Amino acid sequence: MPFTTKCGFIRFFSLLCTFVILFSVFGDISPVNAAEASDITSSSNVVTEGFYNPPVVLDGNYRDYTNAYNGATVTASNDSGIAYLYFIFETVPPEFTVEDTATGEKRSFSANGMIHVVLDLKKAFGYVPKAIKAVLDFHIAVSEIYLFSEGTLPSWVQTWEAPLTESDMLLLVSHSDDDQLFFAGVLPLYAGQLGMKVQVAYLTNHNDVANRRHELLDGLWHTGVRNYPIIAEFPDLYSESYDEALSVYGNAGYAKKDFTDFVSKLIQDTRPLVVVTHDTEGEYGHGTHILCTASVIEASETCTTPTGYGEIEGKWYVAKIYLHLYKDNKLTLDLDKPLSAFDGKTAFAVSQEAFRFHVSQHWTWFYDWIYGGSTPITKASEIATHNPMEYGLYSSAVGFDKECNDFFENLETISERDERLEAESKAAVEASISAEEASKAAEESARLESESIAESVAQSIADSERLDKESREKADSEAESRAAEAARDDGSDKFAAVAVLAAAMVCVCILLVIQFRKR
Repeated sequence: MPFTTKCGFIRFFSLLCTFVILFSVFGDISPVNAAEASDITSSSNVVTEGFYNPPVVLDGNYRDYTNAYNGATVTASNDSGIAYLYFIFETVPPEFTVEDTATGEKRSFSANGMIHVVLDLKKAFGYVPKAIKAVLDFHIAVSEIYLFSEGTLPSWVQTWEAPLTESDMLLLVSHSDDDQLFFAGVLPLYAGQLGMKVQVAYLTNHNDVANRRHELLDGLWHTGVRNYPIIAEFPDLYSESYDEALSVYGNAGYAKKDFTDFVSKLIQDTRPLVVVTHDTEGEYGHGTHILCTASVIEASETCTTPTGYGEIEGKWYVAKIYLHLYKDNKLTLDLDKPLSAFDGKTAFAVSQEAFRFHVSQHWTWFYDWIYGGSTPITKASEIATHNPMEYGLYSSAVGFDKECNDFFENLETISERDERLEAESKAAVEASISAEEASKAAEESARLESESIAESVAQSIADSERLDKESREKADSEAESRAAEAARDDGSDKFAAVAVLAAAMVCVCILLVIQFRKR
C-alpha cells in the first residue's frame, strides 16, 4: 500500500474512533432510566414455593388469588436484572425480606398499610440484582406478582404515596364506587387536572368481598389520585334510612359516636381545607350515606368556625364543607369541559372509565345510571337524578361563593400558599441582600466621606502651616533686608565722617605747608 494511502486510512480510522467515542459519551443525553421499564415476569425464571395454587400469582389477572403459607418464597432470576418487584396482596402484609441470592445481602420492606406494593430493589440494594428471593413469613392471600427491568415503571403500576397529612380536599364517601358515581368528575378535575392534594377516604371497607379493594385502587389511580386512600374499619351494612343504619351498625357493635370520632380524627389527620361528602338524604336513600353525612355535620361542630380556618390553638379547622345535592348555597361544577391532563377527555368521562374497573358492581342500577341504557350518557349534564355536578355549601369560614362553580372559591390552595411563601421568602432574602448591600454602600460612603473630611482637614492644616511658614520666612527676609539696609546706612555715615576728617586733615596740612614756606 502506498504511504499516502496508508496516511489517509490512518487519518480516517482516527476520525472514526473519535466519532465513536464522542457519540458514546454525548450521543445519548437522556437520563439512564428514561426508557420505560419492561415487564420481565414471563421472561424470568420464577419459582414459587409455599403457595396453594402457584400459577395464579403469575397469570396477570388479579381477580383470582391464592394463599401463601407462612414461610412461602418467591425466587426469581433474570440476566438483565430485576429492578422492581410488584406484589398485589389481598390484605396488608407485615414486613418481609428480599435477598440477593448472589451476594446473600438482605433488605427488609414494609407495605406501609398498602395492598398494592412496589419494591424498588435498585434503590434498596444500590444496584440491580439478577437473582432474588422474597420470603413471606406469614400467611396471606396473594393475587399477582410482577417483575420489572430497570427504567420508568409503566403508568398502570401503582406506586402509591402515603396518605396526606395536609390536603386541599378530603373527599369522604361511604363505599368504594361512590367516588366514581355520585362524585363523578371531582377526582379527575381536582386531583388529575389541577394537581391539588386530594385525600379520599371511605367510611366502610369491603374486606369480605374479593376484588372490590383492587377495583377501588384501580379506579382512584385512573383518575389521577396518587395518595393511598384511608379506609375505615366499619363493615359495609345495607340500610334504607338513618335510623336503620344506626340500628344495623348498633347490632354489629358500633355506636353513632364511633363514626363521628372517626371523621373527627380523619379531619385532624389529613388537615383539609375543604371537605366534600354525601347528600343529607343519602342520594337514593342509602342509610350509610346519610350516616356518613351526619357524622361529618356532627364532627363539623368541633372542627369549623365562621371566624377562621387552619390550625388554631393546636387544632385543625376546616374552611368549607360541601354536601352533594345540598339545597342551600348551590354550586355547579363544570364536568363536561375537556381536560388537558387526560388528552381532552372530560372529568365526567374519566370517571366513567374509572367505574369500569368496578366490575363487581356492574350488575347494579348504577351501570345504566352512569352509562345510560338505550340512550348512552356522555355528559354529566345528561344525568337526570343525583347529578354529580350539583353541590351546596354547608359551612364556610371564608364567606359565601359568588361564582358558585369551584370548591376553592375564596381559598388559597396549598400549592398557591407554598408559591406565595416561596415568593415572600425569596423577596425577603432579596430585601435582606439589598439592605445589606445598601448598608455596605452607606458604610463605604461614610468611610469615603470621613476620609475626604480627614484629607480636607489635613490639607487645611498643611496649607495653614505652609502659609505660616511663608509668613515667617517673609518676616525674616524683611528683617534681614532692614538690617542690611541699616548696616549699609551706618557704613555710609562712617565713611562720610572719615572723608570729612581726611579732608580737614588735608586742609590743615596744606595750611601748615603754606605757613612753613612763608617763613
